[in-house]
Amino acid sequence: MHRLSFSRILFLFVLLSAITSLGAQTVHRVGSEPPWVVKSSETFDEARSDEDPVHHLFYSRQQHLPSKAGYYRIVSQLNTTEGVQGLSNVEVMLDPTFQRVTFHSISVIRDGERIDKMSGITPEISRLEKNADQAIYDKSVQVIYFLSDIRVGDIIDYSYTVTGRSPAYKDEYEGWFYQALGAPIDRMYLSVLSDIKLSMTTLNDGEEFTLDRPGGQWRYTWETEDIEAVPYDPYAAPWDLQLPYAHLTTLESWEDVGSLFAPLYKVNPDVGKRLALQLSKERGGVDIGVLDVVDFVQNEIRYLGQESGLSAYKPSDPKVIMDRRFGDCKDKSYLLVHLLQGLGVRAHPMLVSIESVHGVRDWPPGNNFDHCIVQYEINGIRYHIDPTIAAQGGALPARAVPDYGYGLVLDGKSTELLSINTQAVSAPEMSVTETFDMITADSATLQVTSRLTGARADDLRLQLRQRGEKALSIDYENYYKSLYPGLSMSDPISFYESPRYNEVNMVESYTIPDIWSGSSPESLVLYYAELSQVLDHSQKNSGERLYTPSPGSYSYTTMFSSDNRFDEYDNEWSIQGDGYFYKNRIIQSQSGNLSIKHLYSLDKSIIGADNSEKFLQDHRQIAENLAIELTPHGLAMSQAGPTSFVAILAAVGLVAAIIFLLWRIHQIDPPDKSDGYQSVSPWFYLLVVGAVITVLFQLYSFIMEGSIYFSKALWSFDEYIVPVDIYFKVLLVLEFVAMPFYILAYSYLAYIVISRRTLAKSYTVGVLLINLVLMGICAGLCHMATTQLTDAALIGEYNKAAIRAAVQCGIWIPVLLLTEASHSMFCKRLADKNVQLSPVDSDVISEAPIEDKSAGDADSVNPSRPS
Repeated sequence: MHRLSFSRILFLFVLLSAITSLGAQTVHRVGSEPPWVVKSSETFDEARSDEDPVHHLFYSRQQHLPSKAGYYRIVSQLNTTEGVQGLSNVEVMLDPTFQRVTFHSISVIRDGERIDKMSGITPEISRLEKNADQAIYDKSVQVIYFLSDIRVGDIIDYSYTVTGRSPAYKDEYEGWFYQALGAPIDRMYLSVLSDIKLSMTTLNDGEEFTLDRPGGQWRYTWETEDIEAVPYDPYAAPWDLQLPYAHLTTLESWEDVGSLFAPLYKVNPDVGKRLALQLSKERGGVDIGVLDVVDFVQNEIRYLGQESGLSAYKPSDPKVIMDRRFGDCKDKSYLLVHLLQGLGVRAHPMLVSIESVHGVRDWPPGNNFDHCIVQYEINGIRYHIDPTIAAQGGALPARAVPDYGYGLVLDGKSTELLSINTQAVSAPEMSVTETFDMITADSATLQVTSRLTGARADDLRLQLRQRGEKALSIDYENYYKSLYPGLSMSDPISFYESPRYNEVNMVESYTIPDIWSGSSPESLVLYYAELSQVLDHSQKNSGERLYTPSPGSYSYTTMFSSDNRFDEYDNEWSIQGDGYFYKNRIIQSQSGNLSIKHLYSLDKSIIGADNSEKFLQDHRQIAENLAIELTPHGLAMSQAGPTSFVAILAAVGLVAAIIFLLWRIHQIDPPDKSDGYQSVSPWFYLLVVGAVITVLFQLYSFIMEGSIYFSKALWSFDEYIVPVDIYFKVLLVLEFVAMPFYILAYSYLAYIVISRRTLAKSYTVGVLLINLVLMGICAGLCHMATTQLTDAALIGEYNKAAIRAAVQCGIWIPVLLLTEASHSMFCKRLADKNVQLSPVDSDVISEAPIEDKSAGDADSVNPSRPS
């Protein structure tokens, strides 16, 4: 072997650099517009008043199929710094293996003067590799003119022509023409010039092109003015086209599409047999089966794609793929098909779309695919396998395959799209049980047992393969540490796998030294992050379909064992809709153990437009129900967070209003200083005792729980452990009003009963009736509310309070209104019933001292009471 000298190495390096530079320079050039371009006569010399960041004055796209070229001219006015930042450069993306760009002009129009921006400037060529993070390298480049001195208000006018079409299309053509943009357009001109007639389809309210035939060629044109901007919806499903489109193509059917791409995937069964034999020899000559070749392609052929030109559509030679041990989705599928056919299994590649999923069925025939899987048959039943998914387990027919919707089988015979068969594969399941066992009053152990099947088991198995048990253990420990400070793993994580049934079991063990030191003092927050992620579906506008990426069933159970009994709690809450179901069950056992269980299932990957809004509303409600806070005394809502200033103002205003109302009532019946009443019946002091007890109880409640009513979390209604419906909100407002009412109103009631004011009878009756109505409404709201805060204990408490209020009214109202004792206690009568007092006499008498004689007369009346 001859050793290369340093000078030769240097020479080869310089030569290689020169060749690379020369090749790069051929990607672009400067030239005049092609003769087939329809030119615009408008000069665009004046800027227009506009508030949009960018306003397109003219947009033209013209395709010339005979020369495989496309012409573009874009004239844009930049009205803000955002517009300047976004469009100050001219960028064109190319596949250098078959495309070239010719720039015709780049100029800036400022104050009516056109400034040439292309002369003397050489564009930069940037290697994109936009999919390198997915291990796909397509050699695409970006030719960029960096324009200097671009200002707000400038008009940029540039045009270029891209020549070349992918060799995979041969003489076929497919073009998508959008008829609006994210910015307004004054005028748009689109055209296609073809030697043959094309198939035309419009989508999303697009408009058809007009057709004429000048010089024997077919010309399709579309031109319009004053096109409004179409705002971008980041929550739209991938297949929902946001812009209006027109689709023109030579491919009239799915059979045409299959005939175009099937030859690129032609399978040689003899090659498959040789590859299967090679794999058998590599494994010591043992017989290999279908499961062996699937595992080999999934796990031992790493994913890496080199896609440019024809290789973006045509897979590599299967022998090369097997020898180099890497390939992209079409390479791995092509190799797997060869191996399966080599074993006598009927198998074919199948083109699908990860991004569009079910949308490809609604689109016109064309290359609407971005992924390749394998369709195979066993005992006459069709199955599908994705060879890019590593670490799958279970029997072959039961292996999970994502719901790709529909695909095109490349067997040379397909005339339509076929649905992906996911019915034979059970939906993924996840069952997690968290068991808290109190060791002391503050410390506890936590054991987490997880059972995963289907795709969920595949995900965990893949993480173990890629990262290892140690790294995964650290991740889980850090997650629980974020919830329970001071937590530590007491034993290594145990993994138990059942490959035949594609099931993985995992057991985690932790110690928590201070379980109540959570997000707020003396509390423990139970949070279900994995279920929360499942529920986190994209938010969409009403009336649109919704894509749900995580069908399956999920079960989360929390068991809390403690010697100290929690507050009684036994509740069940559920919600369901088209294709989904959720149930929450909280049980308090007699021994004090608490069980909290969440059950959720989803069996649809597509939610129709009629049900999408309800689906999102229900799932938002479920998501709010996941975080539960425990205290040493039981379930509670979070009291953490700042005090609500609005609540303080409301409380001050409420107290002031009640005091003012009582003062006004007090003025109706001024106190009488005379001794004209009968002796007080001892039974009426029970009213005073009851009123005092009520006041003391409300004061104690305010001291112990009053901070809750001033929490910002309460009045924002977003910090509860469960969804807060309208009935519970009204209940909270009534409780907020009732506390100062009972303290002030019952204090005044005790006072006027003791002082034997004439007003005492009617005021006491009014307070008792208000209490009855208030307790009845609260009891009714508890029954109607769906939130878990209104548990059986709270409902029973309000039921008892309503019954007590009814009994009080039944006893005291007749006594106060009908008995002579009540009348004698709170009313004085004049001795002479025939005495008539004029207004003047009344004033004189009210100002004069009252003699002892009249004061003792039981028939006297109070002369100072206004008429």
